[in-house]
Amino acid sequence: MSPARNWRDIKAEAHRLHPELADPAVRAEAAAHLDAYIAGYHLKELRKAAGKTQADVAAALRVSQSRVSQIENGDLGAMELDTLRAYAEALGGRVEITLSVGQHTIKVA
Repeated sequence: MSPARNWRDIKAEAHRLHPELADPAVRAEAAAHLDAYIAGYHLKELRKAAGKTQADVAAALRVSQSRVSQIENGDLGAMELDTLRAYAEALGGRVEITLSVGQHTIKVA
């Protein structure tokens, strides 16, 4: 069994092997993809809780089942606002949009 390694050493090795990890743009893109994946997961859980299949949602959106799968797998290109509104409506829900600046939050839609 190998000895335990501390986080600092692991992080340093990762940056040595993958210097692009230090690039803020690369990190921001990775964070956006992770956020989209998590959102897709939650959409799938909402759909299941509503007792709907991907095919049910696809029929309501008038898209293919694979398109619904793309949305639920966090495909950023599939997550357009109109598509998300239609997805929410297919589940009997709605999309709410808020704008936050500092301590101020405003519901805009």
